[in-house]
Amino acid sequence: MKNIKKAILISFISSTIIVMIQNPSINNLLNFFTMPFSSPYFIGYFLDKFSLLLFACVGYFISLTTNNINLGGQGQIYLGGFFTALILSSVPEIKFLSPLFIFITFIFVFSIGGFICFISSYLKSKKNINELLTTFIISSFIIYILDFLISNPLQDKSTNLLAMQEIQNIFQINHFKNFATLNITIFISMLLAIGCLLFFSRTQLGHKFLLSGKAPEFSKFRGFNVTLYNHISMFVSGGLNSTCGFFAVIATYYTCFQGFYLGIGWNALTAALICSFNAKLLIPSCLLLSYFFTATDCAMITNSISSGTSEIIQGILFLSSAIPYLHKEKTK
Repeated sequence: MKNIKKAILISFISSTIIVMIQNPSINNLLNFFTMPFSSPYFIGYFLDKFSLLLFACVGYFISLTTNNINLGGQGQIYLGGFFTALILSSVPEIKFLSPLFIFITFIFVFSIGGFICFISSYLKSKKNINELLTTFIISSFIIYILDFLISNPLQDKSTNLLAMQEIQNIFQINHFKNFATLNITIFISMLLAIGCLLFFSRTQLGHKFLLSGKAPEFSKFRGFNVTLYNHISMFVSGGLNSTCGFFAVIATYYTCFQGFYLGIGWNALTAALICSFNAKLLIPSCLLLSYFFTATDCAMITNSISSGTSEIIQGILFLSSAIPYLHKEKTK
């Protein structure tokens, strides 16, 4: 719980300083912290952002348990959303087959995201190439290619947005009335986080994953297949990031547009670093990150703060979470 308390303190202090520098007013500061709860619409926006963050955060957390840092989350999220929109906007709208189409799309999206992340794990085990480098480079390449495809051959010509065609109505998950884009995926993401907690705290296999990350040399002497655990954790990490993109398209945006992944990938990694091998903090850390970035979005809408404030707070939180983690790894 020490990490989450420190993250809350840093978030409040940094947000207060930044808001007061840009618009020195107590009333403005109070509005900044209360805006996410000021209406059902903003509450829905806050909780929907939380659910998307949680999918990706669980993915990052699983890779961190085996001492792997996946920096390619943004590209994997984007890839998941891209293929979801591409498939579900193209298949025929047949009602009794819609669950099958959704399931097949999910399996495909999860697999391709997992495979992209597995490449980095494989290169690390065979060529000793650091996964931070390969995941980031592959992600950047994917983002560049998808930006080109969405802005050129696959752009929906009926709108002025840099977006693909909307998925068929039959595949769209309805939003809760009056609560912005909030939908039932919030329950799915929370069940995933609870399942992750139970796996690492109650199962023998989960303990092996944790031990192989905290003490890889000792795990090898115990006869654990540390390389296999690395491959599995990275595959699942990439798969869950792509799952985040999948649900963003079928439940939140109904299309894939340039930059929809922004504010999810790095924030989810920050939340996972805050957890620091403690799955009990998955939900609280994502709630914290979602709250502060919803607050900055709301404040920018009302022109209380300038654009880019969210990235400043994100950077402060990321550094404050990453430095203790990297120091711990150096000590080991």
